[in-house]
Amino acid sequence: MEKIKIIGINVGSGGNSITGRGFFNTKDKTFCYIPIEEDEKQNNKFTFKDLNNPFIKNALEKPCHYDPEFITNTYGHIKRGFGDHILYKPDLLEDSNVYLFFYSTLNINHNPEKWGIFIIGFFEIEKIINTKKLSDEQILSLSDFKNNAHLRREKPKVDLLIKGTSNSKLFKQAIQLSKLGDTNEINPKFADLIMTVSGKRIIKNSSWHRWVFYSESPIFLDTLKRQE
Repeated sequence: MEKIKIIGINVGSGGNSITGRGFFNTKDKTFCYIPIEEDEKQNNKFTFKDLNNPFIKNALEKPCHYDPEFITNTYGHIKRGFGDHILYKPDLLEDSNVYLFFYSTLNINHNPEKWGIFIIGFFEIEKIINTKKLSDEQILSLSDFKNNAHLRREKPKVDLLIKGTSNSKLFKQAIQLSKLGDTNEINPKFADLIMTVSGKRIIKNSSWHRWVFYSESPIFLDTLKRQE
């Protein structure tokens, strides 16, 4: 049986973002994921208005860094630490099916004073391109990634480009990653299924949701795949 590797990374707008956070509805578990603002010059302009999201009311004309994007399933990564070195391993895809799940901080029922941490979607990884030794022109010519936010820029400024298969998806209902009512603690349901990249248990603290996570659990993978 082929080994599985599941890696989790934080994406999306935060409380200090120009748009504010997205939100999660406790009634039906639907959510709104909002990307971060783009702070680099774009050749191919993309704004928050282009997301066609009726829940985004402000900053519609501001440039948007839509990454990850779930139209052609691409993600561009810039080294941030917190365990992301695992993404740079040259043999990461050699003997395993690798999945990348994305999680975000979301306001609970539109209340900016109350928020939680939620898994919003995942990629089944098809390929990873390390772009550090590529020129800007070479990166911009990568047709598989033409819809990615980094290739919309005049200068891509990206370290890794990750492509997901057609099995990748943005969920319709978010999965609660933090404990209900306590953002400092992981959901007990996942406490034994997800760990840090270094193999440590995720302990209660105020910054755990900034880390990159890791799992080899078929149970956790099944949770992701069954999510609509």
